[in-house]
Amino acid sequence: MKLKTKFILWFFLMAFMLIPCIASAFDLGKVNTFGFHTVSHHEPWNGANNINLGGFVATDKGFVAGGYYNSWDRMAYYAGWSTPEWHRIKASVIGVTGYFEPVTFLVIPSVKLYQGNKWSAWISGSPVKITQEGQSVLHLSFAWEI
Repeated sequence: MKLKTKFILWFFLMAFMLIPCIASAFDLGKVNTFGFHTVSHHEPWNGANNINLGGFVATDKGFVAGGYYNSWDRMAYYAGWSTPEWHRIKASVIGVTGYFEPVTFLVIPSVKLYQGNKWSAWISGSPVKITQEGQSVLHLSFAWEI
């Protein structure tokens, strides 16, 4: 089975069955947001993959979990917490796999670029250099509230 097919199956299992069950069992809140990861810009660019497709879910208590193809064409999975939105700004504290350490812990600031009816566009970034090559990243994602 191809990696993309495995990711799609994993994401739908996670989004629609696994994460809501875990969130309920551990009182992490009710899933209220589904989202998609899209493209990134890495600085400096050293041939990194800038198409980082993936998905995520978030709960009303701030728990977030998701997965995406990372800069080095590996699957990356993450879980953590996001702050409430404040003047179009929020931050997430996550642990992510798929880079050069078993788990990398990050603080990711995000700014809402656009708010539509039940959906929004976000730009997020890692101001710290998370790769061995010392890259920082900006990333575009879309979120739908349910």
